[in-house]
Amino acid sequence: MSVNPADIHLELLRQAIEQRRAVRLQYFSPSSGQFNERTIEPTEAVYEANAWRIKAYCRLRQDYREFRLDRMSKLRFADEERPRKDDIR
Repeated sequence: MSVNPADIHLELLRQAIEQRRAVRLQYFSPSSGQFNERTIEPTEAVYEANAWRIKAYCRLRQDYREFRLDRMSKLRFADEERPRKDDIR
């Protein structure tokens, strides 16, 4: 029995949400047809329209975005924790 990479990625993202950790990943952009590296601060995972979607703050775009799990690869925890909203003033 083989392990589905999407299941491993979803578990890592759930841990990141729970532990308030940032995640580094490669993300495929259909508009450019390329992968680019991003660091995101995931806040929520939702299943909608037949795909897992991760709501997160994107450090590259400096804004909250929604990312499709099936467009992610090479996920790993970033070294630092993400700041708590109540820690930011």
